[in-house]
Amino acid sequence: MRWTVLAVAIFALGVSAALVLALLSSDELYMSTGPTTTTDTTASTTTEETTTEESTTEETTTADTTPRPPPPQPTPDPLFAEIDRALEALRLASIAFNAPTALRKDESAVIQLLLSLKKPVRDLQAELTEIGEREGARVRVSPIVEARLTGSGFKIEAITRERQAVSSTADTEWTWEIKAMEAGSYRLHLTLSALIAVEGDRAPRAIRTFDRTIVIHVTWEERILGFVGDNVEWLWAAIIAPLAGLVLGIWRRRKGQRAA
Repeated sequence: MRWTVLAVAIFALGVSAALVLALLSSDELYMSTGPTTTTDTTASTTTEETTTEESTTEETTTADTTPRPPPPQPTPDPLFAEIDRALEALRLASIAFNAPTALRKDESAVIQLLLSLKKPVRDLQAELTEIGEREGARVRVSPIVEARLTGSGFKIEAITRERQAVSSTADTEWTWEIKAMEAGSYRLHLTLSALIAVEGDRAPRAIRTFDRTIVIHVTWEERILGFVGDNVEWLWAAIIAPLAGLVLGIWRRRKGQRAA
């Protein structure tokens, strides 16, 4: 009886130990299987993300290399094209003009300008008849040309029309009369403008093709002459008459001393 109880106890202990070992083995198997599955899932997710990024990069690269159409060009304004054609149609011409270098106050002179489509500059310079240095140039002209003379210190009066039609054979001439109003150095501006009609406009547009400055000086001698001319009455009363009386008195005194 005692041996039987002992055997049953040993058997029960062995079964209990076997159950404990079985439970422990089952927990270890579960622990090892869980992380492995999670790792595989993470790896799979990482692989999918990498693949997606590579696919996106390839798509972006492909989109960047696709040629883009050129931007639309602005439509040219026909008005500018018409002006360009008019400028190209301007013809070369020779001009010559006189340039006085010195004038006295209230003195007058004439500025003469000649234009020719056929003659060279030197021939036009030889035809000038007014005083002053003879200058010339080559300019572009249209069938209608406007010449103007402007400046301060002078009274300027145009003798001929400033806007004239240009002949292809004969000379075209402009003249102005100038009068020096003040002593000093002054600048006159001689300009030529080619007049072109744009879109049939009745008022042609002026394109300046020539601009020259004429400098006229007044020397000290001319200033003195101008001062004397303007103040002759004051000079006679204040200086000349008293000085003449003094000289006459001295002369009479010496004459009286010699007679004595």
